[in-house]
Amino acid sequence: MLVSGILIPGIGKAVKVDGGFRLSGRWPFVSGSEIADWIIFTGDCVVDGSGKPTEFHFVLPRDQVTILDTWYTIGLCGSSSQDCQLTDVFVPDHRAVTMHDLKGHGDSPGAKVNTGWQFRVPLYALFGSFIGSAALGVAEAAVEFYVEGARKRASTMSGSSVASFTTQQVKVAEAKAAVMSARRILYSTLEEAEALFKSGGTSTVEDRTRWRAMATFAGRLASSAVNLVLEAGGGGVIYERNPLSRCVSDMLVANRHITQNWDVNASTYGRVLLGLPSGVEALDD
Repeated sequence: MLVSGILIPGIGKAVKVDGGFRLSGRWPFVSGSEIADWIIFTGDCVVDGSGKPTEFHFVLPRDQVTILDTWYTIGLCGSSSQDCQLTDVFVPDHRAVTMHDLKGHGDSPGAKVNTGWQFRVPLYALFGSFIGSAALGVAEAAVEFYVEGARKRASTMSGSSVASFTTQQVKVAEAKAAVMSARRILYSTLEEAEALFKSGGTSTVEDRTRWRAMATFAGRLASSAVNLVLEAGGGGVIYERNPLSRCVSDMLVANRHITQNWDVNASTYGRVLLGLPSGVEALDD
C-alpha cells in the first residue's frame, strides 16, 4: 500500500455521527496523493460536552478524495504535492485516531496489534528526519553534479582548469564535509531512537525536541552545501539543462517545510533545555 497524507492541524473540520465522522476541508501539500492508495487527513472535531475540539487523523481511500491540480512550483515538482478536498465525506470510527494516539510509546490502537519496536516510535519527533533525508539526497546530488562538471570545466575568461582554482577547492571541500556531516547527524538521530525503543525504553520531551532539532540542523547543513556549489558553479548553473539548477530549486522548496525551519525547531528544543514547556502539543508527554 502507498500512503500519502498531511499532518497540518486545524485545517479539516469533522462532525461526529453514528459510526464515524463526516469530514470536510481542503488540505495543501499532500505529497504523492495522485499515486497513493490511501491518504491521511487531519481535522478537528468536538466529541464531548466541553466544546473544545480534538485533533484527529483520518484515513481515506484515494477514490473518495478530490485531488486538485495545484502543484505548479519552482521545485520538487515530482513530489506531486497537490491540494486535496473533501466535502462531507463519511469516515468510519476505525479509520480515525487522535493526535495523542500517534505520539508513540505504544498508545495507538495499531501499536497494540503491531507490537514491534517500530510502532512505538514517536513519529512527530522523527518526521524531520524523513524530510531531512530527502533534502540530504538533493544536496548530495548537487555536490556530485558540481564535482563531475568542475573536473572537466575550463574558465571562460582564462581557459584555466576550474579545478585548479583554490577557491573552488575550498568550496567543494566544505560542501562535501557539510553533506557528510548531515548524513551522520540523521543516522545518529535515528540510531539513537532505534536503540532506545529496541531496549524497551521511552523517550522524554528533551529527546523528542532534540531529534526534531537535529534533523533540522542536518537540513541546514545540506542547504549550505547546495549554496556553496551554486556559488562555485558560475554562470552555467542558471540553465535548466544543468542538473545543478534543479537541485538548487528543489532545495529551495524543501527548506520551506516546517520540519526544516531552524528557528521553529531550535526554539522548541531550547525552551526544553531551559526548563520551559516545549509549546508543541505533538511533542509533549
